[in-house]
Amino acid sequence: ALRRGTTLEMPAFTINGMNITLTSYGSGTTRPPIRCTSVASGSNKHAIRVDSGNHLVFRDFILEAPKATSCMRLGGASSGDIKLDNVKLSGASWGLRAFSMTNLAVHNSEVEHIKDDGMFIQGVTGIEISHCYVHDVNENWKPPYTPQGQAGGDAIQFDKCDQWRVHHNELDRTNSGNKFCFISNNAQQKDGIFEHNLTRGPLTSGDGGSAIYMHDGDGLIVRYNTILGPAPTALYSHATKLKIYGNIISETSGGITASKSASVWHNVFYKLPAGVLKGGTINAHNNIFDLQAGATAPFGKVSNLDESHNLQREGTPSSGSFAGDPSFVDPSKGDFRLQS
Repeated sequence: ALRRGTTLEMPAFTINGMNITLTSYGSGTTRPPIRCTSVASGSNKHAIRVDSGNHLVFRDFILEAPKATSCMRLGGASSGDIKLDNVKLSGASWGLRAFSMTNLAVHNSEVEHIKDDGMFIQGVTGIEISHCYVHDVNENWKPPYTPQGQAGGDAIQFDKCDQWRVHHNELDRTNSGNKFCFISNNAQQKDGIFEHNLTRGPLTSGDGGSAIYMHDGDGLIVRYNTILGPAPTALYSHATKLKIYGNIISETSGGITASKSASVWHNVFYKLPAGVLKGGTINAHNNIFDLQAGATAPFGKVSNLDESHNLQREGTPSSGSFAGDPSFVDPSKGDFRLQS
């Protein structure tokens, strides 16, 4: 345990074993900083590295690693049950990286000023990320344009993961372009929920991007999120039977493209261009389309569309839907409740 009011400066930690906690103690609310001096020059240097650790807890400190490969590198076949709580990671090429383990939890934490991915998690089963703030990532991107090959960072990226829940986080990509706020890629993933999150960006640039990207998977859920522009699109998916409901999508350049199949229910689309729903087999019910002025067609190219009971502000809806003003309370301030 590190005493509050002190600073620990050293090259790096390697922590292996069982039932280990790295935390802080003492009075005051300021967490003690750990400053890593390792330099990533020709080889990986991680401020904190775990290769074989079980039942580990990292809590209540700040980790600064401006020249390291990553702030924390966790994983290994014998690793599992690792928890981060109230930790701030700052400055490295990657924030948190985790590989080939089971049961990872990240709560109440912040990841900032990262050159590539805020969190990159691969081959992990059993993930919960909640109440985190991830911002100022993919800083390799420089305006007005940097190719994706040189700046391909996301706020959170999952690869070959399953049994995950990402909720009540703020993922801010408003100061960098390319890629995604959240991406999950695994053809075998069937148990994934992305809910109650706030996303902003990424910026629209030559290589595109999206707030959320589900490369593949089956039966994943995206619900109760607020997805704000600027962003090239709100959600892009190659998954099957994706469930998208209860989301507010506001002022993004594009809406939802689900190339295979998705159910899209009870969502608000505000100040988007026409054709905000595109894809393969789309079931769209009880959505509100309050689009840009003159955007009279909420549906783009859809191979198989089943839609009814949608409300659209402009244009002529189908016989099963409605035209009219939804009368939001105050959309300019993000209040999309409906007036009486």
